[in-house]
Amino acid sequence: MVLRKRRLLWIVPVTATVLAVTFWYLVVPYPRSLDDRKPETTALMEQRQREAAVAGRSLTIRQDWVDLAQISSNLQRAVVIAEDWRFREHAGVDWRALASVSFLLTRHLPETR
Repeated sequence: MVLRKRRLLWIVPVTATVLAVTFWYLVVPYPRSLDDRKPETTALMEQRQREAAVAGRSLTIRQDWVDLAQISSNLQRAVVIAEDWRFREHAGVDWRALASVSFLLTRHLPETR
């Protein structure tokens, strides 16, 4: 029984990490593809359109593209921090956060018999 628990404690975090990395690789767009084209929509735009549709309102999306140099450096930093406050400390995948989530999941999973 103890060996089974130890195996589960090892397998769950590894599996969660592999699934997270696979999900990230398959779903998250590669940023280099945005070098030469601007995205037509974003996930937030699509969410706002769904919310407006549910509320029975119409929503027009207006995009005004500007050079990055025209955007305040404070706003640029705020966006990065809001997205991932440890962004500058890792190389794209926050392994510490993944490990934390994996650890929490293993502690809160119902015991199976």
